[in-house]
Amino acid sequence: MPDRSMVGPPDPHQDPPHRMPLHLRLRRRVGTALAVFGLLAGSFAVSLAAPDVARADTAAERAEVQRKRAAVASEIDTLRATNAQVEAALSALNSNVATQTAALRDAERRSAEADAA
Repeated sequence: MPDRSMVGPPDPHQDPPHRMPLHLRLRRRVGTALAVFGLLAGSFAVSLAAPDVARADTAAERAEVQRKRAAVASEIDTLRATNAQVEAALSALNSNVATQTAALRDAERRSAEADAA
């Protein structure tokens, strides 16, 4: 008797056997994003020591809002969340990482300028 699982076209709702399940892929992405965020957040603290106090206050407030958004996004239950919720969380984390990366580059540039002066 033929194996019924091999008859007909593949089920589009099932992942191919070589792919990791969606919830595990998303959990890995969220975990990676959080690790990157943690590293960049530590580096961002250095950039807040800029001599321009008003700019530092604004940057600190912006960083705090971004940090809170990332914290909320990191708490999403990837097993129960909809794809839209997971995508929104990943978008918030990616936005935060981009902001932190830009701040880090700015701090490194200012540090290099200060060293050159």
